[in-house]
Amino acid sequence: SLPWHVLAATIQGFLSVLAGVGGGTLGVPILLAMGLSIHQAIGTSACLGLIIALFTSVIMLLASHAPALAPPGSIGLVYLPALFVVTPVSSLMAPVGVLLNKCLPGALLIRLFTVFLILIAIRMGYLALQGLI
Repeated sequence: SLPWHVLAATIQGFLSVLAGVGGGTLGVPILLAMGLSIHQAIGTSACLGLIIALFTSVIMLLASHAPALAPPGSIGLVYLPALFVVTPVSSLMAPVGVLLNKCLPGALLIRLFTVFLILIAIRMGYLALQGLI
């Protein structure tokens, strides 16, 4: 239903930005819960992630001041050297991801995505315990 979709999208966007994770980290499980196949959920989430990233990046660039300890090359909360490396590499690798999504069986994609989420959770937990985030 539309209210559920709006609520899920609102929560997903808010938590994705707050946690600094791509929209797919939360979007794929939400879309799977809504009945999409893993292949559809990944494709849809990739499109949504692009939109979330664009809006968030503009806000982080324009509406924030770089912290005192920010590395040189930072504007707002965006570290430009990373932006200029990650963007073209991600763009070049996107077709590989599309091909894998198209070719791999759904059960394997779900397993791989689960491992990915577990690794992210472990890393975030470790960083939190170290006081780094």
